Amino acid sequence: MSEAINISVDGIDAAISEVREVGYTIIPDFVDQNRVAQLSKLSEKLLQPIVAPGINGEKITGLNIKNVLRVSRDIDDLVTDPRLLAVMTSILVPDGSRWSINISGTGIKDAVPQEDIRALHRDGSLYPVFIPGQPLVANSLLAIDAFSPEVGATTIVPYSHLWDKPVELDHETISVTMDPGSILIFNGNTWHGHGQNKTDRHRRTLNMLYCCDWLKPTHGYCSGIPENEVKTLPEALQTLLGVKTKSYGNYPAAPY
Repeated sequence: MSEAINISVDGIDAAISEVREVGYTIIPDFVDQNRVAQLSKLSEKLLQPIVAPGINGEKITGLNIKNVLRVSRDIDDLVTDPRLLAVMTSILVPDGSRWSINISGTGIKDAVPQEDIRALHRDGSLYPVFIPGQPLVANSLLAIDAFSPEVGATTIVPYSHLWDKPVELDHETISVTMDPGSILIFNGNTWHGHGQNKTDRHRRTLNMLYCCDWLKPTHGYCSGIPENEVKTLPEALQTLLGVKTKSYGNYPAAPY
């Protein structure tokens, strides 16, 4: 594995502040290009065909893989990256209470050429309850390919994590632009979607979704990892999977 790029304390603090204020943040160069290449190879190995909506109204063959943790150990260090956990914990446990966070789901999505939009939605809708001002999930998208409006990048409604009512599906959005290796992190109450991929290029992203640890993860207990394998995983990952007892609100400080 290649080394993660060092990000300063001020950089993480700024990311936390931006998520709290605007609902999302982008951390450039979260991993280096060697790691991007590794993730690209992992995508080629794992991605599976799915039915996806095409721009012309017909169905096309998309590419997706859910529950990466179940089938690969290649992202364990990313899921447990202290920099990412620092931001996620600040979103989901802002008061430093005894509660903490779990990993809820992992996946790789490829917005293939000519794939249509994904409508605006909140990831918090995975759970049938809404608590104003308190997200139940927080999400991250690590760019394996470049994000731009032309390739159907993620679209965001800034500040919408503070709203207590739905948005219209045609609400004005901003399109996320970032280079491979950068990461988008956002509050689970932030309205978002993605645009049309009008090009012949693919846009792949690694998705790492976290939830409050008193909720059942979307991919189930231990994400389907065999029990005998779970016991061999790094302690930090066992903690996020709910196997190890947590020191509530006391994740190790990020090695800035």
